[in-house]
Amino acid sequence: MIRQHLDLIAVAGVGAGLAMYDLTIDLVFSVAHFLFEMLHLAFEWFELGIEHAVEHTFHTTRHGSQIITFYILLALGGSALYALWKALPLIRRRLQQALMNAWVRRKTEASFIGNR
Repeated sequence: MIRQHLDLIAVAGVGAGLAMYDLTIDLVFSVAHFLFEMLHLAFEWFELGIEHAVEHTFHTTRHGSQIITFYILLALGGSALYALWKALPLIRRRLQQALMNAWVRRKTEASFIGNR
């Protein structure tokens, strides 16, 4: 039921967001700030784990393990960006097809209602 009318729910949400723009902006910024803080804490935890693993495995100094950790994270980030770059055309095609399907479905429903 909800999946069938997801496009109407999205339009209603955008309409409500435009009608109550001040509350919407405050809510969006609050949620974005919370998500950014959680992402930052997760990144720091991940980085510290790599740093300690490098330090204990290779018996390096703190500065040396920080440099090695930086290049490991740089390689991981580059790999993630490359994978995203390769996946973006597929994501765009799927989103475009979903929007076209919703448009055709709503247009067909409207034409049947108008013919009654």
